[in-house]
Amino acid sequence: MNLLTQNAKMKKTSKENNARIFNFSIPAYKTKGGKITCPFAKDCIKYCYAQKGNYTRFPIIKELMEKKY
Repeated sequence: MNLLTQNAKMKKTSKENNARIFNFSIPAYKTKGGKITCPFAKDCIKYCYAQKGNYTRFPIIKELMEKKY
């Protein structure tokens, strides 16, 4: 599996904490089967960044995240 590390903010955080930090994608909040991927979400779910943008704009993104999960 290829883990992404090219995000500039993540690189900076990795360097500051002397740690390797990886970027990966899974379904936002819930899977198709109803498994909750963000167990601490309560009131914030209506403002969730992960459920906006490409995740809702392109159905293939949802499918790929389900497959990764």
